[in-house]
Amino acid sequence: MRQLQPAAVLVVVILMGCVTSAPDEFRGTVIKVVDGDTFDVDGLGRVRLADVDCPEMDTEAGRAAANYTISWLFGRTVWLDIDDLRGRDDYGRWICVVYLDDNGSPNQEMNFNRMIVDSGHAVVRDFKDNEFNPAEWWNLSSIQPVGGCAYVGSVKSSKYHYPDCEWARKISPSNLICFSSSSEARSKGYTPCRVCKPP
Repeated sequence: MRQLQPAAVLVVVILMGCVTSAPDEFRGTVIKVVDGDTFDVDGLGRVRLADVDCPEMDTEAGRAAANYTISWLFGRTVWLDIDDLRGRDDYGRWICVVYLDDNGSPNQEMNFNRMIVDSGHAVVRDFKDNEFNPAEWWNLSSIQPVGGCAYVGSVKSSKYHYPDCEWARKISPSNLICFSSSSEARSKGYTPCRVCKPP
């Protein structure tokens, strides 16, 4: 009976780890960046950022997103919280929330899923076929960028708008970019909307 107790304790610890997020399920080095939200990790394979969507590589915005990912991740160690519901998507990519390494442990403040959205190179898309809820690694207002950004733009346009602009409301969520200031929008090549006239 005493021999079973350590095993029972181990099972409880494992189950507790499954219930809460586990940013340390895998650790490895990024050896290739495919695009803004997809890259290869040594020893694991192809990874897709959970609940984040970047523009396609055949667009200037898509190439900018890939360059952002390269600048932060290529050749660096990352920690992965791997989806426990499906694990991999239909393309065989591991669905993960990704954390940068901080002296041998995951840095919870450097959540790359959030970083790439903060940078304006991606949008949050809460896919329901994985375990993750973006609200757990994101503040709720930012999941709906039209209500939580100073200015917004589209990956398919060069204009930026006030969030309540009639043209902003026509932007598809998958194309939406959030800007914290007009200077950020301008620095990325966006010009003010002629209808809502942001600064």
